[in-house]
Amino acid sequence: MDFEESDILGGRLPVSPDGSWLWSELSTVGQISLAAGLVTLAVLGWQWFEPVYRQWREMRYRKAMRRKHGIPDTDNRPST
Repeated sequence: MDFEESDILGGRLPVSPDGSWLWSELSTVGQISLAAGLVTLAVLGWQWFEPVYRQWREMRYRKAMRRKHGIPDTDNRPST
């Protein structure tokens, strides 16, 4: 029997892991602030990444159409 995880009758003690102290020790205001900060970072990251993603999707679509019609990737003439 492991001494740290059981009581004298052999039952399990409600012992939390050592790594989860940060979230439980924060006040409610701290938790809300941390969550809002993470959401803000995610939104700002997406705003930065979205144009890059859209440009990549557009180029992928155009290459697929060119390949579908037999135009090689090395042909860089403008399509008019």
